[in-house]
Amino acid sequence: MRQAIETHKFFIGAHAIAATLYWERRKSVRFSLTAKGPVMRAPYSLPLQSRTELIAQFEVWVTHSVSQNAHLLSRWGYQARWRDGDVLHLMGIPFELRICPLRDQLRAHGRLSFDTQQIQIHLPKGTSGKQRIELQRRILRQVIAKHFYLRVHQRVFHLHERHFKANLQRVTLRYAHARWGSCSPHNGHIMINTRLLLAPKPVREYVIIHELAHLWYPNHAKAFWHAVRQVMPDYESHKHWLQQHGATLDF
Repeated sequence: MRQAIETHKFFIGAHAIAATLYWERRKSVRFSLTAKGPVMRAPYSLPLQSRTELIAQFEVWVTHSVSQNAHLLSRWGYQARWRDGDVLHLMGIPFELRICPLRDQLRAHGRLSFDTQQIQIHLPKGTSGKQRIELQRRILRQVIAKHFYLRVHQRVFHLHERHFKANLQRVTLRYAHARWGSCSPHNGHIMINTRLLLAPKPVREYVIIHELAHLWYPNHAKAFWHAVRQVMPDYESHKHWLQQHGATLDF
């Protein structure tokens, strides 16, 4: 059966919702609410424009459903719009977030200080609404990736030298919606998602080990999971944690 599964995120107020979209060989469209979140099932054959319109309708339906059942937000919604004064724990280090409006139309920018444990996001005067939220999130992601790259890079290479010693050439740290990490064995490139900086250390380590194991085994055959287990015997508990709580890790 032809099927594609996507995770679709949108906001209801200050809460982020992670919905699951199933594009299947079917004729009808179905919206539903499950214990893990909203679900949409739709025909795989729909063209791109029709898919976009259908997703918009789905968001409206979910928003209306939540307005009738407020407890749903506490079940599978989480606050992902960081506000001035909030504290982000990145690799176990608490950072106070300060949103600072600029006095003129200077370009938006941000800075992070390990000394003061503070992240400052400077936004142009007059920026508001959805534009402000997206600009703030983009700058926050960029600042975090820039300042934590070296720490992640060192940790990946440390685990590589200790347990794998394969063809690791390059490590990148960037934001991604779908993948926690990726590995290209042919060029020795590993990517780690910045969202993992918000995760407990063992969970982050599991993803790194997972991707390093792909340097030897490109698929998820028994040999691959055996290699992961050799380095992290309790990896399944961290994998399960990520499946249950991964949607809450976001900027």
